[in-house]
Amino acid sequence: MIQRTVFNHRLIAMFIWAAAVTLGGCFESLEDLTCEENSDCASGVCSHGFCSGEVIPRDSESASVFEPDSQTGVVSDSDTVVEPPPYGETLDGIDVIFVVDNSGSMAEEQKLLSTSMYSLVNELTRTSAGVGLDVRVGVTTTDMGVAYSGGVYDGADVEKLFANDRVRCYDNGDNGEFLTSYLESSNDFEVPVFDRMIQCAADGDCPIDWSCESPDMNGVGVCIPTMANSALVCPDVSSYLADNGFLTSVNTATGEVNFPEFVAATACMLQPGINGCNYERPLAAGSAAMNHLASAGALRPNALTVIVLITDEEDCSVQDEQWFDLDELRQTTANVACGRHRELLQNVHNLKTQIINAKSMATGYNATDSVLFAAITGVPVGSVCEGRGDRIGDCLNVKPGVNGNGTMGNPDEIERAVSASQTQTYFEYACQREADGKVVTAAYPATRIVEMAQEFGDMGFVFSICNDNWTPLMQQLGSTILEKVVPKSIL
Repeated sequence: MIQRTVFNHRLIAMFIWAAAVTLGGCFESLEDLTCEENSDCASGVCSHGFCSGEVIPRDSESASVFEPDSQTGVVSDSDTVVEPPPYGETLDGIDVIFVVDNSGSMAEEQKLLSTSMYSLVNELTRTSAGVGLDVRVGVTTTDMGVAYSGGVYDGADVEKLFANDRVRCYDNGDNGEFLTSYLESSNDFEVPVFDRMIQCAADGDCPIDWSCESPDMNGVGVCIPTMANSALVCPDVSSYLADNGFLTSVNTATGEVNFPEFVAATACMLQPGINGCNYERPLAAGSAAMNHLASAGALRPNALTVIVLITDEEDCSVQDEQWFDLDELRQTTANVACGRHRELLQNVHNLKTQIINAKSMATGYNATDSVLFAAITGVPVGSVCEGRGDRIGDCLNVKPGVNGNGTMGNPDEIERAVSASQTQTYFEYACQREADGKVVTAAYPATRIVEMAQEFGDMGFVFSICNDNWTPLMQQLGSTILEKVVPKSIL
């Protein structure tokens, strides 16, 4: 069992206070940002009680309580006023929200995700100083069905909307709601994971019934299954589900911490299958997840919220219902329809503001520095597109990593054969990954997702989905998360 100790909360409180003082006092008043309709906002967009494109002030002396309307579920401003929590309060921990692409091309990537997730959680819960963190994990998918920002499309037969017969888009899909069950409900459900990829210092870092073997000179080994079957047997997920949908390390039946089963349940939940809608909307799903949690009061005010997107497609978060009438949906692919008509998609800056405002509903003040955004997505491996959001400014000018046509911000369209007599139009791939001489990952340029990371600045991160091994990515992400919540004097 991994040892868990307690933070020096006084140092953490000082760290948060210092950050707050440094960044405070640079926003408009709260009164200027709340709204009931679009005309109340300078930006012309009222979203969830706040003007999109504007943020809740950090230095307000009081803040409104945000409650969902009993009929519509939309979060709005109430008349109740409360004092924001003091900056000196201790951190509650880390809340990680995974938004996983569950379309037909993602089987290999979900396997990589479940495998590398061990490295992320190990990094978060056991630092070099032996410091433990309270970590919760929620999982949703990129499947938003045929919803758009104004509702759910109810026009022509959805099955006839798309040229691709494999499309499976119904209603509003998972709509950013956390998954609460595995892909299959059988008691012996198991998921594939890769062996010799999870780094470890002890058996407790590995999947259940695996062992930590072959340590190097630094004592770092790799996890190896002790039986011929390397699949991960999934524990009863209901034992680790909180009422708000987060997975926690505390067994709800026994009240005891069972860290190995918590991590196993998380790894199993991160493989939601490949039958989801194949025009992915990870940005809208992430925003929807945050708004659901804010409405339910499930966002911890003093915990770092981490949103992690995993997709091999460009984001296609639809704003305007006209998107469903595009000829491209019937002639080419949804991928091309999204890329050609970005004017019909939700504004990336506004989506980021919705995410921050959802967290700000929990804190009572601007929460810009308590939400971290990361994406494993379609960018060239080893390029300037991988890294922190404020350091990837040249990414959209980079040529895609396959044939070098166009740029990440404006990729070329190419024709590919889908049968002996038929071709379809696609965008040039940003990157590809091969295994055993076969292409197993082919990712499109994630232009809008890169833009979102840039919006988050030093709280945004991008990694290529075409990396062969995601363990280093997850370790880096874990270290970055720790740097945001733990003073360097503790690390």
